[in-house]
Formats: sequence, C-alpha cells, structure tokens
Amino acid sequence: MKFNVCILACLLLIAENALAAKKDFLKKVIENFTFGSITKSLVTCTFKNKPFMVFKTDKSINVFDVNGFHVKKMKISPDDCVNSVDVKEDFVVAGNKNGVIKIFDFETGCCIRSWQAHKECFPPCDIIVKTVNIDDELYIVSAGEDSKIRIWDMNGKCKKMFFLEDNTVVFNLFVIPQSNEGTLKIHAGLSQDKNAKFYWNYEEEEEVSEEENYYSKGNPILLLPEKHVVVCKGGTPVSPEISMVDYEEKNHLKHTIMEHTFWGGCNNKSGAICSIVPVPTTNYLYVFFERGMVNLFDWKNKKVIEEFSMGNGKEVISGGLLPVKEKLYAIVGFSDGTIKTKQIFPCDESKIVIKE
Repeated sequence: MKFNVCILACLLLIAENALAAKKDFLKKVIENFTFGSITKSLVTCTFKNKPFMVFKTDKSINVFDVNGFHVKKMKISPDDCVNSVDVKEDFVVAGNKNGVIKIFDFETGCCIRSWQAHKECFPPCDIIVKTVNIDDELYIVSAGEDSKIRIWDMNGKCKKMFFLEDNTVVFNLFVIPQSNEGTLKIHAGLSQDKNAKFYWNYEEEEEVSEEENYYSKGNPILLLPEKHVVVCKGGTPVSPEISMVDYEEKNHLKHTIMEHTFWGGCNNKSGAICSIVPVPTTNYLYVFFERGMVNLFDWKNKKVIEEFSMGNGKEVISGGLLPVKEKLYAIVGFSDGTIKTKQIFPCDESKIVIKE
C-alpha cells in the first residue's frame, strides 16, 4: 500500500512538473510574440489596442476577432483575385494576381490607393507583398512573376528594383530592417528550390550587395533570422518533410528535421503542411496541417511534444498563434474564408498531453 502511494506521489509530481514547464513555455511565447504576417493568407495585428486576424481568400479579405467572429470585410472589386495580404498600422496591403497593389483603410475597409506594381500576365501571376517600417516610414516590398522584386513607398513610388533570372517565380518574401546598419535585408524563396538574398541601403537608396543564390530542400515558408536559418516544407501530403538550411552557408543543407516517420504520414491522417510558426526564444515550431492537425515540434531533438486537432472537415490553408493578454490562441483559416480559434493557454489541465 505504501509503495503504491509513493508511485502515485511520483506520478503526480511528474505531472505537476510537466504542467509547470508548459506554462513557463507558453508565457515565454506570449511575452516574445510579434504581431505580423504568418503566411501570405493570414496576418495577426492590433488596431486601437485590440488584437485581430486578417485572413484572405481569392475573392475576399476579412477581419476576425480573437473568438473567430467576423468583424469586417475589405471592399475589394469583383475583378480582384487576391494572392497575398499584409497589415501595418492602419493599413491593409493586398497583392492581386493582375499585378496590382491595393492599400485599404483598416477602419473603413475602403481602398485608398492602388497601382500597377508588376506586369500583368496571362494566366494571372502571383504577387507577394510585405510591409516594413523603416525609421517610422512604411514601405512595401513586392514580387511578381515578372522576375522582379520592387520596394515602394506608400504613395506607389518605386524606390528600388531587383532583377531575378527570367521565368523565376517568388514563392515567399521575408524582409528584415537592420536600422543599425541602415539596410533592409530581403530574403526570397524562389522556384526550383532556389533562394536569394538582397540588401538595400535605404539611407543611400543603393543596393549594397549582389544577389546571393543558394539551394534549399523544399519551398521556404519561414525565416529564423537570429539563427540564419530558413525553414522549408517539402515531401508529399502522405510523407511531409521540414528541412532547415543555414543560408549563411548557402548550398549547405543543415539538416532535415522532420520526415513522415515522425508524423505517421504513411496513413495520410494529417495531409500536407500548410503553415509553420516558430516559438520565440525556443527550439519549438507549431506545425499546421491541411486536415486540421496541429503539432508542437522540438526541431532540435526531432520530437513531437504535443498534438491536437482543430479540423472540422474543411481544408485548412493557414494556421498561426495569437496572444491576448495572458491567453494564447491557436488559429486556423479554412478554404471557405472562415476562421477557427482554440485557446491553448491557460487550458484545462486534464487535456494537456505531453508526448514521450
């Protein structure tokens, strides 16, 4: 009897330690979270000190509150086909597949400015937009299938243009202002598993280095600038992969951190990866799958820490995290333009699952 009591006490202590570790971990996420683009489709932001999510489909740009309730819609044209969206301050910036950039007022939802940013192609090309604050001035970085990356001010004036190889498609853009150096670092994930880096000296309005190309394994969808690492998704829906490449070493493939053997991909229960979100100051990634599964993954130790489902039978096209005061929410956006949220901290202690 005494032996059983000791075992029970040990199990309770282990559970308490695991819960305390999870709470510390999630508090760190909330304290270090930065609002901004998660994918080309989903952005977290604050407006008048309230958190919101901006989520786009081809024919709509919708704003949701933390509970997943629809708040407002940007007033886009019936001819628009939105490929990417980003938010800074009071503005929603959209890149359309006809090469047009549009700026919307967040509060009214009205378009306040638009211009032809990239050559219109047939069939319509993808255009990616990212907004960045440089010394209290907003700029837009855009890329289209015309093999060019451009930097714009908010009035539509082109400040800088970078040329890529002909027929190069840009899958993703990452922009990092380096105010101490007076430069803007642009990292582009390109077609054929190629990547490129550019540096723009915005004080001198000059390019300060040539394009640097290197190869990755898969499509780059996340940049970890502090670690000089780009995270790429690859594989198939049956056997998805995540790879990490040290872009300072260019062609060097640092390591493959996830293959289907870690995820049970052989039974195709999760589908393809749609989003990867890093946990600040840790070695963890939240990985969102198209069938609604969410995994917390320790990439350093190649281990799943936790998993839960947010699926409801609809295809997930984007996922992310949203902190609200002392709470943390996981969010997923579905192909029909709706959003679902799930509070993951604080949470019901009985539902916490820590995988061995």
